[in-house]
Amino acid sequence: RILPVGAAQSDGATDCLYLFSGRDVAPGRPAEILTDGYKYNPSSGRWTRLGEVAPAGEPPRCLMGAPAVASGASHLLAFGGDDGRLFLELEALDRAIAKATAAGDAAKADALTKRKTAILDKHPGFSRDVLAYHTITDTWTRVDTFPGPCPVTTTAVRWDGGIVVPSGEVRPGVRTDAVWQATPGPVPAFGTLNYAVLGVYLAALVAMGVWFSRRERTTDDFFKAGGRVPWWA
Repeated sequence: RILPVGAAQSDGATDCLYLFSGRDVAPGRPAEILTDGYKYNPSSGRWTRLGEVAPAGEPPRCLMGAPAVASGASHLLAFGGDDGRLFLELEALDRAIAKATAAGDAAKADALTKRKTAILDKHPGFSRDVLAYHTITDTWTRVDTFPGPCPVTTTAVRWDGGIVVPSGEVRPGVRTDAVWQATPGPVPAFGTLNYAVLGVYLAALVAMGVWFSRRERTTDDFFKAGGRVPWWA
């Protein structure tokens, strides 16, 4: 496959390489748009098939060329990517143009070329969705929207406390000199309500401990409640 999404992150046990989407190309046949995912564990030397790239409630999608980076303890962030629909249309036009040219049909080849040029000129750009992948639950979530034209065929790196996405391609054949930096928002305060719930919880634990300690007379009471509690409890 070419133009996959790749990044390293922990799977909860060890650091692994994650690889998603891209396209499968081979001579003599149309390209295949991919929505699958794989995990490589360097400790075991094994590849594991993962679920499709599909945020909750959405069909599987392609993320060709999307930059990605690890986030937190168990997430990967993928920025945008090409869903492949216009790519397949343009590829089909290229085959039709080549066929018309080989047949000597210059008028048809010219019309198809103009159609291809019109698609490129009006290309809306690539997806601006920012997706998060959770390596432990093998799930995808849409978490944000890129603030401008989202580039593909570039990288995302950690720098100065944020994530930097430099340059890239914002439309087929159109590269940008823009450099984007995402900075994390402030960590929300724990809050009065949360502190109140925590206080009540801790007080209840202390009260339970005091109450049950009055009935403890031996180590058998402490460890097994004197055999008075059934096994299922």
